[in-house]
Amino acid sequence: MKHLKKVSVHAYKFNGFLYRSYEFPSIIEENDEYVCIDTSKAKVIFYKKEIKKLVFSRNNRPTIWYFFKKEWFNIILSIKFQKVYTYINVASPYIIEEEAIKFIDLDLDYLNKDLFNGKWEELDLDEFEQNSVEYKYPSELIEKVKLVQTDIKDKIKNGYFNQFYNKHLLGKNDE
Repeated sequence: MKHLKKVSVHAYKFNGFLYRSYEFPSIIEENDEYVCIDTSKAKVIFYKKEIKKLVFSRNNRPTIWYFFKKEWFNIILSIKFQKVYTYINVASPYIIEEEAIKFIDLDLDYLNKDLFNGKWEELDLDEFEQNSVEYKYPSELIEKVKLVQTDIKDKIKNGYFNQFYNKHLLGKNDE
């Protein structure tokens, strides 16, 4: 697997708060539509709201993360218990600035614990509603998120996200 370069990933809340950072994953694929990074051994620093402290950890699973230039979501695929966990994060399109991939997390997520056989769950709707009030999301942003929700559900029905699974990138052997 060829690694192009190391970057950081910075996830912000709408108010500009940097709440999660992945330190030095590698870009493994980049084209006109997206950038894909390998976060398999990345250090993760995140703010734990409940205890009001930074927490440090490391991702120990084979994981790749797709960021899109025009889509309002990103996709994380990870191997866990011999299954492909797929996580769709509703978020702003990314930018690269100061050697960091940056985006605004808009709270809503979708999870599938087995990409090819599992059911999708919509997560954190309550967090989206709470943060839309706390961070004063403009009505245009709320409408955009609703459109993105519909788009993601349509893409799930059509199997769109299966195309991002890549055994080679995830380091999984043929079974």
